[in-house]
Amino acid sequence: MLVEYVVNPVNIDNNNPRFSWIVESSERNQNQSAYRILSQPIENCWQVKKPILGFR
Repeated sequence: MLVEYVVNPVNIDNNNPRFSWIVESSERNQNQSAYRILSQPIENCWQVKKPILGFR
């Protein structure tokens, strides 16, 4: 997973950081339907789980 195009970032000073990742599967034609991002400290935690429409 990348945050602002960096692996294992420290001290991101962006209030709306960009997250990106590659879905890996041993099966063909698998699609991602939701995601959950946890960060620390807990007070600043993103807990997101929602459908990704049009994701391929």
